[in-house]
Amino acid sequence: MSIEFNKVSYIYSEKTPFEFAALHEVDLKLSEKKMTAIIGATGSGKSTLVQHLNALLLPSGGKLKVLDFEIVAKQKATNLKALRSHVGLVFQFPEYQLFEETIMKDLCFGPKNFGVSEEEAQLKAKKALKLVGLDDSYLEKSPLDLSGGQKRRVAIAGILAMDPDVLVLDEPTAGLDPQGAVQMMSLFRELNQKHGKTVLVVTHDMEHVLNYCDEVVVMKKGEVYSHTSVKEFFQDTTYLDELHILPPAVVRVRQMLNARGFHVPADCFDIKTLCAHIAKEVKHHG
Repeated sequence: MSIEFNKVSYIYSEKTPFEFAALHEVDLKLSEKKMTAIIGATGSGKSTLVQHLNALLLPSGGKLKVLDFEIVAKQKATNLKALRSHVGLVFQFPEYQLFEETIMKDLCFGPKNFGVSEEEAQLKAKKALKLVGLDDSYLEKSPLDLSGGQKRRVAIAGILAMDPDVLVLDEPTAGLDPQGAVQMMSLFRELNQKHGKTVLVVTHDMEHVLNYCDEVVVMKKGEVYSHTSVKEFFQDTTYLDELHILPPAVVRVRQMLNARGFHVPADCFDIKTLCAHIAKEVKHHG
C-alpha cells in the first residue's frame, strides 16, 4: 500500500473570477510507515496537498492513489467513507473539527460513523483522550470551554479514536506550549514506530522535523521542490538559505563553528555529538 500523486493539480474557484491554481501537476510518492514532514512557505500548497489524502479536496487534474483507493480527476470518487476510515486528518484549526455538545460525543462521532457500537466508541474515546494527555474529567465538558491548546489535543484525540492507518497532521503543535508540543510529537513518533502508522506532518518547526521525522517534502509555489531524507535535507545549508528556512539550533551552531575555523561534519545533528567534536577540536589545538 502506498500514497502516490500523479500529475495532480488543484484549482480553487475554477472557472470564476477568483480562480487560483494551488497545485501544479504534482508527482510525489510518500513512503509507507514513515514519519514525513511537509514544509514550505505560506501559500506553497501544503494544506491543499494533504487535504487530497482523504478526499476533502478532489483533484482538478491527474490522479492519486491512497492505500488501495484511487481518485481520478473528473471521475466520480467512490468508497470515500472507507477511505476516510483509513486516513485521519487533523485540521490546522481545531475549531473546524469540534462541533458536538460534549467532548465525549465529539470523540465518539468518528468511530460510530464507521459502524462501531456506542460502548466501544466510548472506550476508544477515553483511550484517545488519555493518549493526548487529558483525563476523563474533560469528557462532559463543552469544546467551547476549552483553551486553544486543549482544543488542539481533543481534535487530535478525535482522529486517534478512529485508529487510522495514515495520520495527517496540519500544524499539530500550534497553540501548545513547548512541553505540550514535545509530548504530541513524541506521541506521533510512537504511533509511527510502535504501531506502524504512516504519519504526515505539515509544520514550520524545523526542530520537530529534525528530531522526529524520517523524510522531508518541500512545497514551493504549488509544486514539489524536493523530497529527501531528513539528514540529507539538513546537511545542505545553502539549500536552506535559498528556501529562507531557519535551520534547527544544532545546525546553526555547527554552521557558526565551521565559519570560525572548526571542522564539524555535516552529519552532526545532536548536541552530544556536537560537544564531542568541539572537545576533540579544542584538545587538538590546545
